[in-house]
Amino acid sequence: PSGGRVLNETETKIGGVPGRVLDFVLQKGAEVGYISYVTLINKDHAFTITFGGPKKEENLEMKKIVDSLRFL
Repeated sequence: PSGGRVLNETETKIGGVPGRVLDFVLQKGAEVGYISYVTLINKDHAFTITFGGPKKEENLEMKKIVDSLRFL
């Protein structure tokens, strides 16, 4: 991420589909954003999901929502 600091990069499976997650922090002045970027490839289609917010706890809740995705 341009101007950000990477917290971690991990492999994952969401709905049985393999992918990667990049977690990073962006800071602009006093504002901080904890952001996650998820990349998945399923049946020759690429999916990206980006979410974040000013509180780490909110980011964890959003991860739970993304983890609930299912592919047909």
